[in-house]
Amino acid sequence: MLNADDTFAYIYALLSSSNYQQRCANDLRKDLARIPIVKGADKYVVIVQQLFLMIR
Repeated sequence: MLNADDTFAYIYALLSSSNYQQRCANDLRKDLARIPIVKGADKYVVIVQQLFLMIR
């Protein structure tokens, strides 16, 4: 189960993914983007947490 910070990190990483942006381009033009739960969501969380540590 993801906590609030992990959920934010997951969504940030997913929305930043060029693969996601290309695949969901039509949905991203609408008011709300679809946020799927992908396999390996924990990898997205780790990547963004590392990014946050680098920019602090």
